[in-house]
Amino acid sequence: MPPIVIADRDQRELASITGRDLTPSDFATLVDALDAIARLREMNAKGADEAVTPADVRRTLAAIAKASDGDAARMAADCDTVSIGAIDAQRFRTRDAAATLQEAAHRALAALPKASAGRSTDGALRLLIRAALQQWAHLGGDPAAPIWVKGEWVRVKGAPNAWRERASAIVRFTSCIATIAGWPRPDNSYLARRIRETRSNFSPTLPE
Repeated sequence: MPPIVIADRDQRELASITGRDLTPSDFATLVDALDAIARLREMNAKGADEAVTPADVRRTLAAIAKASDGDAARMAADCDTVSIGAIDAQRFRTRDAAATLQEAAHRALAALPKASAGRSTDGALRLLIRAALQQWAHLGGDPAAPIWVKGEWVRVKGAPNAWRERASAIVRFTSCIATIAGWPRPDNSYLARRIRETRSNFSPTLPE
C-alpha cells in the first residue's frame, strides 16, 4: 500500500478551508490517522472476512477487551481482519503503539458506530469521517458547525434544474481529507448525512 502523501494542492485547499496554514505537526497527526484507516480499507477491499458483520466485530472487540493477556493475544491472532484492523487503527490514531490489546480493543469498541436500522455504511469511511472531524476540531474548527451555508445556493451536479445550499467548510474539509486518503471525492449530500451520523455517535475531541 503506498504511503499517505498530502500533495501541495491539498495543502493549499486545507489552508483555504481552515483559514490557516497547517504545521508539520498537524500534517503528521493527519497522516498517521489516515494511514491506519487506509490499511483497514485495503483489508476490507481484498474481500477478506466478507461474512463478518458489525455485530461480530463488536463481540470480538468486547471479548478481547475483557480477556487476560494470554487469551487476548490468542484471540487477536485468530480474529478477523476487520476487528484487528480496528484495534491497529486505535493504536495508530492515538500514537500509542505500546497500548495493550485490551486497551486498544476497548477504544475500538467505543469508536464503533451505534447500531442503526436500515442499510450499513462502509466502516472505514466512518472512521475516516471521525478522523476528519477530530482534525477539524484540532485546527480550531467548530465540530458542531452547520453542514450547509444558509442562503447560498448551488446547482446539483448532474441535475441542472435542481439546487441545494452550498456545502459548509466542515463538509469541504472532510471531502478533501477523503480524497487525500484515496477515496473518490464523495458527493456532498452523501457526506453530509454521514457527518451527521458520526457527530451523533462520537465526540470529535482529539485524545491527549
